[in-house]
Amino acid sequence: MPYRRWLGLGVLVLLMAAVLVGDGVSHGWWNGRDDRRILVVSPESMALLTISPRRGIVNELVISKTVKLWIPGGLGWYQTDRIYRLLVQEKKTGILGQLAFYNFGFLPNEVIMRETVDGWDGWKSLLESSGILNGIRLKIMVDGLLVKDSQLTSDMSPTNPIVTTLARDFADTELLNDESRLTIINASGEDGVAEWLSLRLGWAGMTVIETQTQDIQPDCQIVVTSEKENGVTLTWLKHQYAGCQVVYDPTVISGEIELVIGEKLTKMLEYRNYVRSF
Repeated sequence: MPYRRWLGLGVLVLLMAAVLVGDGVSHGWWNGRDDRRILVVSPESMALLTISPRRGIVNELVISKTVKLWIPGGLGWYQTDRIYRLLVQEKKTGILGQLAFYNFGFLPNEVIMRETVDGWDGWKSLLESSGILNGIRLKIMVDGLLVKDSQLTSDMSPTNPIVTTLARDFADTELLNDESRLTIINASGEDGVAEWLSLRLGWAGMTVIETQTQDIQPDCQIVVTSEKENGVTLTWLKHQYAGCQVVYDPTVISGEIELVIGEKLTKMLEYRNYVRSF
């Protein structure tokens, strides 16, 4: 009997370990110290959340239901309260992270879809979206942090006062601390695309020092001085724009990055679909 009891206990421990490892693989591991950014989407509204353990605060920006947002990939402009149902119907909920970036420069670690924005910090919500270990850690942590609420009630534009809040409270801390300097070069033939993208990259936390225009070319490029260059900004650009060719140019200053926007990238984003009068 004792042998069977210990054998059963051993099997149970192995099963629990397998569940936790699988949970970590599917949801990723969070160390409980770095900022955690969450996008909450409901049929009525949307919210950006940055949980900052080091600063002891949760910043929450609720997007009102009448605010129009741009959905990349050609779907166009929709009020916030129509986006949840539209993306579920079109089976395109996987682009919600891109939606958050191209409208707010927000880079969510995870997306929570629920019936209401309120209650995102409940046990069930966090365990389902973040996994067992991350969810438990988040729930315990959030309950002890100060919550700072803000609201977006009008459409986004470069002059909207909320822009200051985005850059201050919702940017990626690792990108903010990265010393890389970014130049964005428009080689797409589309007016304004470099300035448009520079705003979003700046809100995300990158240091954009200049925008330029050059002759049209089909492909996008990420240009650095050599293969020894690294950094959070470069890693993010390579991941986000995986189709861009990485080019090594010794005339580029170390620590600087050139992002050349070609025709294919603007077509992929359906940038013309974005352009409208605010």
